[in-house]
Amino acid sequence: MKVLEGNFQRSIALQAAHPGGQPRKWKRMTHFDELEDIDPFEAVFWCSYTSPSLPRVHKREKDVMGGEIAILRDVSTSMMGVYSEWSSSVVKGVIELARTKNMKVGYIEFNHKSFKHLRNNKFFSRDYNWMLESATATDCSGNTNYEDAFKDALAEFKGRGLRNKHILFITDGIPTSGDCEVIEQRKKAKKLGVCIHSIFIGLKNFPSILDKISTETQGTQFIASRKNDGFIRIQRKDKKFTLPNIDKPHVDPFAQAFVLASGGSKH
Repeated sequence: MKVLEGNFQRSIALQAAHPGGQPRKWKRMTHFDELEDIDPFEAVFWCSYTSPSLPRVHKREKDVMGGEIAILRDVSTSMMGVYSEWSSSVVKGVIELARTKNMKVGYIEFNHKSFKHLRNNKFFSRDYNWMLESATATDCSGNTNYEDAFKDALAEFKGRGLRNKHILFITDGIPTSGDCEVIEQRKKAKKLGVCIHSIFIGLKNFPSILDKISTETQGTQFIASRKNDGFIRIQRKDKKFTLPNIDKPHVDPFAQAFVLASGGSKH
């Protein structure tokens, strides 16, 4: 969660024009409401030699928080049981993180089909409590299709401008139907500036396509696996992972299923 927060934070503070913002640079005046910010020398010069080109004014900008994250959760048959419970917990954690950043959240469950959750016919929403309730379901069935889920999510990002845009993709298997290389969706994600993070559940058969997707979109990759003590631990794919040599009392493995990016566990 801390690694994801870092990724959100790096792109969340977008500079946007705002009348109450700090004067950061100069721009050409577009309307006379900006007279208070006019450059005095250019104002005198323009009054003496009136021209269609208006004088310069301060360009006021302000950090605008927010953005969107689409969560894509695998609910195919192989996710049934402990993996489904754990992925539900991860989704809830990301929703709570989005709440602290005032981000809008969209939620898709997918197997061989894609199922978008809509609130008042809209995909992105700040109704976090409704989203948390939607993520509680743990039913699983069918096989795995990446293409339709990415297609649905990216369609929702289209036309949303220069915003903080993320996808979190959770799966335990390689795609078995649709375009397994999601070629068109990778192109579209890069074009839209969507950062795709992936969590693969399991130690074997890591799908090479997840490498391509996250690398091309500057996302972060995680690997999660269930250990002998019943806990699921998560690690950055580019980090070395070691287990602590401390005996832990048995507790509910889903109480707090998130792990620090450094490899330590949180129970």
